[in-house]
Amino acid sequence: MELTIETFLLALQSVRGEIKKHELLTLDPNASDEEISEYGQYVLDLSRAHAELGDAYERARQPYPEYPPYAALSTK
Repeated sequence: MELTIETFLLALQSVRGEIKKHELLTLDPNASDEEISEYGQYVLDLSRAHAELGDAYERARQPYPEYPPYAALSTK
């Protein structure tokens, strides 16, 4: 099954939202050191997943030049 370009866009947007959410959680003054460490690790894991999705998105985007490049999406 081939994923559509729209599916990649939604997945990238969703993962980016989770990254932002967990970045904020690492700044919570009420969080324990262990929680902050877990949030930070999750941000790293999500960032890696976002980059992998970005690679797949770029391959899927080749026939659709009207869609923005991954680099433009990853900064939003």
